[in-house]
Amino acid sequence: MKRTVGGSLMLGLALLTGCTMQTPTDLAVHEALFYGGNQQRVVWVYGTLTGGSDSSVKLGDKVATLRPQLTGDALGLAGTLSVDAKATYSGTTSPTDRRVSVTRVGNQYSIQALGNVESVFATDGGGTWYRLSGPVTAGQTVLATASTNTALRGAGDLTNAEADALGAELKGQGALAVAVLPGTTLPDAPLKVEPALEAGRHPVTGLYVQSGIVQVASAGPVTPIIPPVGSAPAQPAGSVGRQLAGGSNATASEFQVIVAQNASVLSTLWNTAYGRQTSAPALPSLSAGRSVVGVFLGQRPTGGYSLSLASARISGGVLELTVNVSAPGQGSITTQSLTSPWIATEITGSFSSVVVRDAVTGLVLN
Repeated sequence: MKRTVGGSLMLGLALLTGCTMQTPTDLAVHEALFYGGNQQRVVWVYGTLTGGSDSSVKLGDKVATLRPQLTGDALGLAGTLSVDAKATYSGTTSPTDRRVSVTRVGNQYSIQALGNVESVFATDGGGTWYRLSGPVTAGQTVLATASTNTALRGAGDLTNAEADALGAELKGQGALAVAVLPGTTLPDAPLKVEPALEAGRHPVTGLYVQSGIVQVASAGPVTPIIPPVGSAPAQPAGSVGRQLAGGSNATASEFQVIVAQNASVLSTLWNTAYGRQTSAPALPSLSAGRSVVGVFLGQRPTGGYSLSLASARISGGVLELTVNVSAPGQGSITTQSLTSPWIATEITGSFSSVVVRDAVTGLVLN
């Protein structure tokens, strides 16, 4: 043990002083950074050992010993080297905010992007993987039809072998969704590698894992919507929506959009809106070609916050909701209790995604 530690310290000193160390040829490092339900950094080191001898490389602040790849480890891929007697180098990643919320609705998936994502995949937990969508912008909700996919192939910069290996590792964790995150939004930087790598030989793929996918039933028989008691302001001419209801005491702690096109999802929306009240208006019903979209601002520290619909339009399959967001002015007397503003809007027409904008600033809410 003393000999091993001493050798590592000497090698680390050699690195710091710029001395030459033995490294494999064709060196490359591939990283997969997991967030959400998994917080792990998985790092493959590719290369060829010279003369069959061991080699070394510095990953982050650690000098690692590279040897021929292990046998019998699913992560030990062709062309890779073992790192400190393990198939890959591993570490933990930083906590991050929720990036996506995926719900299965009948044979489709509702994807609510809470941050920009490049693509979304899902598995049923039994070994079958699906690709749900390409890029989804923060604030959008997309209704997607799943297409069968080979593990996580096509996710970020993963090679097919890496995608297959990670898909197999996630197989036993039940139904889950995996969103590919843009590299510029990752909480963690790539590992610093010494000797420095050539351009293109250090790809990094960020993956947000949503553990568990809630499934709701498909829509049953439909009847016309009956608005709850309490009329909302009339909407401008040409608007495809009208506000059905609103309030300030929802159960939502974060910003979210719920698109209800069947009774089951509408019940979820209603429970989110009225879950803190002892009673709620009767649940509306849906007619063909209509849906109800709930917009929830999330938790606010005091009273005085409110939300109302300014307009709704559909263009190119995108539903754009423009909303009025009110906040208490400086020095205002407000209730000193947590609030959660929301509105529910009836929409006529078909759409595949939703964008919510502030009527004053024009900025997308998320």
